[in-house]
Amino acid sequence: MNEKFDIYADSSANLTEKMIADCGIKVISYECTCDGKKVICYSGRPFSDDARDFYGAMSRGAEVSTSLISSQRFYDAAEQSLKNGRDALIITISAQVSGTHKQACLAAEQLEKDYPGRRVYVFDSANSGFGEGLLAVQAARLKNMGESAEVCFKQLEISRFRLNSYFTVADLKYLKKGGRIAILTFHSLEDRIVKNAFRFLETDCVCPKELPVCVCGKKREIEIITKKPVVAGPQERVINSRSRSAKLRIAQKIV
Repeated sequence: MNEKFDIYADSSANLTEKMIADCGIKVISYECTCDGKKVICYSGRPFSDDARDFYGAMSRGAEVSTSLISSQRFYDAAEQSLKNGRDALIITISAQVSGTHKQACLAAEQLEKDYPGRRVYVFDSANSGFGEGLLAVQAARLKNMGESAEVCFKQLEISRFRLNSYFTVADLKYLKKGGRIAILTFHSLEDRIVKNAFRFLETDCVCPKELPVCVCGKKREIEIITKKPVVAGPQERVINSRSRSAKLRIAQKIV
C-alpha cells in the first residue's frame, strides 16, 4: 500500500462505515439544518440511521439546508496528513452543485504554502452522492496498488465523466420552477399511473362538480410537455426489442 498520501472525501459521498474502514478514506462531514436543528453527517451513529432520519424528515416536509464545508475545516483535516509527511488527495462534490470544491482549493493553496514540499490535490468529482463515493473508492484501490496521488488524480479525471448519477424523489417539492420530470415506463399499467398522476398535477381544482366554488384550494403544479407518450421508432425497435413497450412522458413544473 502507498502510505505517502491520504484520501479525503466530503460526506456527500455517502460512504458506509465499512467502505470508509476498508478503503482508509477520511470523511469531512457537512453540517445540515433540519427544521432549525443542527445535524452532522457521521455523528457517531451508524450512517444508515442518520440518513434514514434525515431523508425521512425531508419526505415529511421538513425545512432543510446544507452549509458548505469551509476552507478552515478542510485545512484542519488535511493538515494532519501533511504534519505526518504525507500528501493529501481531496475528492469533493461537483463544483457545479456546491461551493465546497472552491473552499477545498483555498485550503490546499494555503497548506502547500505552509508545508513546502508537500502536495494537496483537490479533485472535482463532477458528481454528488454515491457517484462521488465510487470515485473515492477507485482512488483507494489505486492507492492500494501502489499508485501515487498524482496518478490517482489523473485516473479519476478519466473516470468522472464516464459515471452517471441518478436521483429519485417522492414529490415535486425539490424540483425548481421550470424544471422537468421525465418518467419512462415499460408496462401499460405503469404508464397509466404516470398519466393519471400528471393529469392530477396539471389540474387546478378537484372539487365535486356540483359545488359552485372551489373549496379544495388545489393549484396546478405542472404543464404536460408530451400530450402523448414518446415511443421508440421503427429502427430502435429492430435493434432493441424491449423498447417496443417503452413510453416516455415529460412534464414541467410551473410553480
